[in-house]
Amino acid sequence: MPRLRLPARTENIGRFRDLLMNHAAQAGLSPEQCFDLDVVLEELVVNVASYAYGDSGGDVEIECGPYRSEDKGPCFRVVFRDWGSPFNPLDAATPDMDADDAARSQGGFGIHLVRHKVDLLSYDRVRDKNELTLALALGQRDKAASPAPSTSPGLWGWFRKLFGRP
Repeated sequence: MPRLRLPARTENIGRFRDLLMNHAAQAGLSPEQCFDLDVVLEELVVNVASYAYGDSGGDVEIECGPYRSEDKGPCFRVVFRDWGSPFNPLDAATPDMDADDAARSQGGFGIHLVRHKVDLLSYDRVRDKNELTLALALGQRDKAASPAPSTSPGLWGWFRKLFGRP
């Protein structure tokens, strides 16, 4: 499977995007799924760049390619790896989408978004690496296109539209 390892910096998102979008399109992901994958890519790389290594810096590696799931059939799988502090993002509590802004706790929205954008998601700590594996099922999505963040009134407005909240 194609693989790219680069320093965990937000300026490298474009290089990771080039790898993923090229192989995702070849694998047969729909334009909607490619958009979803792009949102997930940015969220995960920004989180690793911001939190995984503290001030010391480190790398992110992305590996992608076809995969066959027993439950979902043919998929496009992406493995995100970092060598930072052990952290399982799937342990994050689901944010209360109905709470008002003052009562809502900070954090957890990114992984909540990721969970809703992919069909399979798992985490493993393998020796000194965090591995977050996700997959999008080929040809099984039939939902309305996700709203683009730039057309919504801020991030919270986008989340509300995305998850059907007023």
